[in-house]
Amino acid sequence: MSPDPRPYDHVRSEGSAVDAGTYRVVGVADDRVTLLRVADTSGKRVHGGRVVYVGLEEYARLEAASNPDEPSLARGLAVAAVGTALVFVGSMPEWFASVGVDVGTGLLADGLVFVGVLALIVGVRRLVRYRRLKR
Repeated sequence: MSPDPRPYDHVRSEGSAVDAGTYRVVGVADDRVTLLRVADTSGKRVHGGRVVYVGLEEYARLEAASNPDEPSLARGLAVAAVGTALVFVGSMPEWFASVGVDVGTGLLADGLVFVGVLALIVGVRRLVRYRRLKR
């Protein structure tokens, strides 16, 4: 890990002097670093507000980690794919009926299209955010 901590850097602890998890640097002093726990050991986001202070030597022993809030390309693609599938199913109920799948018509089909369009919008927004952050 870099010996020069900067705010918004992320580090991972395996449970030595600091409980296991991912931490964000929220403050730097001459002799210590202030860390906020932002994810558990599996990388799942936590909102506990746990703040810990570590010396510069202990900070240097921590492993660099990725930001758990960073959008994921896979997640954006998955949401967009689900949206596309819902729009397809909702807009072609006759075709699905011809192969033996009753999607229904009217409100159900329109609801599938509506939810599909919303999922497409969310998925595309995630992909745009991911692309902007990777520049």
